[in-house]
Amino acid sequence: MAEIDFLLVEQETEEKHTRRIKRPVCETIQWHGFFVQVHRIKEGWLYKPRHPYDYLKKQREQGISLWTDKCLDGILKGYSQPFPTVEFALFLLQNQPFREIMILNGTKENENDRLWTRNFLEGSFAQLNGLYLCGNIQAEEAFLEYMYRESGLLAVQTLKVPQADGKKCVYVDMNRNGTVDYKRIPQGCLYLDLTSSTEKQRCLALKRQDISYVSARNYLDTALKVRYNAV
Repeated sequence: MAEIDFLLVEQETEEKHTRRIKRPVCETIQWHGFFVQVHRIKEGWLYKPRHPYDYLKKQREQGISLWTDKCLDGILKGYSQPFPTVEFALFLLQNQPFREIMILNGTKENENDRLWTRNFLEGSFAQLNGLYLCGNIQAEEAFLEYMYRESGLLAVQTLKVPQADGKKCVYVDMNRNGTVDYKRIPQGCLYLDLTSSTEKQRCLALKRQDISYVSARNYLDTALKVRYNAV
């Protein structure tokens, strides 16, 4: 099974443009060490909204959750993008401008979420000078002590978004159930949205233009379109 599945709309020239619905073409590629299954569909699908919905439902029944092309947002209203694996989330973080302070925001976690959080922190804490666990994220005391012994990093657990120097701060949002507390986010910070929420993106674009917004889906969308447009 592919590590990432992406539903990509192929751009058509005016000469070849058609509204006929053709079956998706699936291709597995390697991208920065990840196996990506690209489900390519023609632009004609944009005129038949039922087809993308049915295709996504069929894939979900087979245990496959697809990231979707941004141009499908208008007809896939309310669709939730997959949550990235730890490896993909760390890749995204490492490919942003380095910020020495991390605010990790989340909600009440189950056992799988706690394991995800631990593995993410284990792969990212070494270079940090500040770490805030915001919301209801619960980290094991033994793991927090391990981070402190290894790097001197003392994690601060807080229910509210803390005040911090935004220019040194990355705000990592893994809150899949909530809205964005846009008033408290540090000025000028880097906002990495692992939930890929179009509502959060819209809110920040309107109310917090000082923030540099990056989402997992947007990053993947841009990268794959660049790859296929270059072919």
